[in-house]
Amino acid sequence: MNLDLRLSAASIKIAQARLGRTAVAANMRGGKLDVTIGESQAFSGVVKGTIGLAIANDGIEAASHVQFVDVDLENCLGQLFGVQKLAGRGNMTLNVDGSGDSVMALTGALNGTASLNAHGGALVGINVEQLLRRLERRPLSGAGDFRSGRTPFDDLAISLKIDQGVVSVDDMHVNGPAVRLAIAGQASVPMRDLDLKGTATLISTATDNQFELPFVVQGRWDDPIMLPDPQSLIRHSGAAAPLLDAVKGHTAGDAVHSVIDQLLANPSGSSTAPAVPAPAMAAPKTAQ
Repeated sequence: MNLDLRLSAASIKIAQARLGRTAVAANMRGGKLDVTIGESQAFSGVVKGTIGLAIANDGIEAASHVQFVDVDLENCLGQLFGVQKLAGRGNMTLNVDGSGDSVMALTGALNGTASLNAHGGALVGINVEQLLRRLERRPLSGAGDFRSGRTPFDDLAISLKIDQGVVSVDDMHVNGPAVRLAIAGQASVPMRDLDLKGTATLISTATDNQFELPFVVQGRWDDPIMLPDPQSLIRHSGAAAPLLDAVKGHTAGDAVHSVIDQLLANPSGSSTAPAVPAPAMAAPKTAQ
């Protein structure tokens, strides 16, 4: 059938997403449905764009070209994607298309681009500043349970490319009053998991020194795990750093002894090991 429909509503609920006052135009021709959102008051901002569905030989074809303008990102990302790790306001664009005979097949065939720019917000569920300050003081003390708290930021920018369901993070940086983050890597849309690498920088206001720590982010979208790079932690440890260089230089034995000597040294800096007495000389024989 063919359809041409104009709709204005005070509120709309689509799955878990709730939209406010919305103007929608729906057009169906030849088995293809195009839905145009003229403007929707949603997530304390504005949403507009188009969504298309069409019958294909292997199932359906879907396309989305949507803009989110000055929205509440925590509500927007939480309701649409189940991700509640980002708070603040910002703009987001999503231009994707794909085809398949199931939701899993469709997400595995997605192609397109996405971008997000946020300001005056926070990363929720992690306090990067607290973690970096702890590791700066004691690099080998262990990170402990740091998956709580928030990391405030002034601005955040993400640029993504999507190819056959694999998201490549071309650029992601976070600038905050105390912390800077730079991240790159990949994510899977069908599996909803992450494999990212980055560098966290602790900005010191007292001195010009900056503590930098490489890290990886892995796990599910809704509960990722951030793990510091162990080699970097060893290098920041004065006592253990020689071990890493020794392993690379095949002189691990000497380095281990050197580290042990440092750890056992007395306050004056000399070793506590007892001195080995010199061998006694034999008395000369008496001439006959």
